[in-house]
Amino acid sequence: MWLLLACAGSDDAAGTRPPRPDGEDSPTSATESGTSDSPTPTDSTVPTEPPAPALVFEGERPRNLLMISLDTTRRDQLGYFSGLDTTPNLDAFLRGAVALEDHRSCASWTAPSSLCVVTGAFPPDLGWYPSTVYQSYGPDPRIPWVPDDLRTLAVQLQEVGYRTSMVTSNGVFSDRLGGGILDGFDTVVERLWMQAPAVAETGLVQVDRAVGSGSPWYVHVHFIDPHTPYEAPVEYATELATLPEIPWDVTDTTGLYAAEAAFWGENERQQELIRAAITSVYRAELRYWDEEFGRMWAELDASGALDDTLVVFWTDHGEQFAEHNGWHHGISLWDQENRATAAFWAKNLSPREWTGPTLHQDIAPTVLDALGLAPDPAMSGLVVGMAPADRSRIQFNYIYGWGAAQSSLVRGSKKLLYHWDGSKYFYDLEADPEELVNLYDAADPEILDFWRELEPQVQGLADAWPEFIPEQLGP
Repeated sequence: MWLLLACAGSDDAAGTRPPRPDGEDSPTSATESGTSDSPTPTDSTVPTEPPAPALVFEGERPRNLLMISLDTTRRDQLGYFSGLDTTPNLDAFLRGAVALEDHRSCASWTAPSSLCVVTGAFPPDLGWYPSTVYQSYGPDPRIPWVPDDLRTLAVQLQEVGYRTSMVTSNGVFSDRLGGGILDGFDTVVERLWMQAPAVAETGLVQVDRAVGSGSPWYVHVHFIDPHTPYEAPVEYATELATLPEIPWDVTDTTGLYAAEAAFWGENERQQELIRAAITSVYRAELRYWDEEFGRMWAELDASGALDDTLVVFWTDHGEQFAEHNGWHHGISLWDQENRATAAFWAKNLSPREWTGPTLHQDIAPTVLDALGLAPDPAMSGLVVGMAPADRSRIQFNYIYGWGAAQSSLVRGSKKLLYHWDGSKYFYDLEADPEELVNLYDAADPEILDFWRELEPQVQGLADAWPEFIPEQLGP
């Protein structure tokens, strides 16, 4: 059997998000055809408008690029999607941006997720199957860590005269992973496992230097918060004091992991108390990060650095709180680990909530298009707004050291999840956003249609790792 630890908490599916906390109506949403601002046809024979880029600028396109990425962020814990008080500064940013409502990562841990963003391509299409989580496992000699000489977003901007700088706090989103994941950056500053204040301050320094260069610039700042261990100051865990006591101090790393380990042997009531306590310290991480994000944003705005700049925000993947029999991430492709957040902002960009289906691979081509540059033909991602409403989105998760492999395909509100221990799942995400009711039926024509589209990706992984794949692939 594969080691199947499962996945994160009850995220909200597209279309089920509660009203905004400020009580205001949503920004203009895309229509089902993937375009926006189009009248609803009164006759089914009336053609819909052709796809068009979702980013619409008033006047000149921005010259510079600031990318801000946030590790391990559960979508259902952000105030913008949930009404929680966790991220007021980010919520304000998202309300003023083109925010992607139905966005997914290509994977559920940082290295492949980030590679999808920076290349605009699916890692298996680049010949890369992640063989482990950390270097300590040692890569399989048949599979490179990350391909060399990638035409990343930074490479393409560097080629046209951009000054490029990266600040990263995660070792698997750095040169330590090997290969070309950070190809194209003139400067890479590591602040590994440092919390938000240190990363934000370093980011501000890099932006100041980029502005002073006189060249167009691209600065990327990657925050590790709220990745475990959850170590934000305890005063940010505002719910914790209101919860019944449990035998473990989850504000302490040792106590946190002890509570997670003990969870499986406890009764249902105690499990819920453990989950609530751990959720409270996770939310503390978000509040702590959001405060620093707000401070950094205010300084950037006051300095004028945002005046001619496209800002892109994205999260690499989600997190699990044992709702599907596991903790953390990089374990499977249930929605709580795989759904992500992304948004585009500029002072002259018309805000809207984009409801069409998007992927991490769409970020790089959308950025290039917004800056007036042609996306690289090798990018499989699409400029946001150009994808059909019935687009299929494929995700994968493969971690050799953990013995875990999964593939999934999402089309509309339906999802096929293929675990390579032989288990298969099919969900209607609109009716069952928590993925609790498995509708899998090998004779169902719809499921067979999903499988035909997913099969080439599954076969590619099977060819790379034949000793770990069941003899019989397929539905």
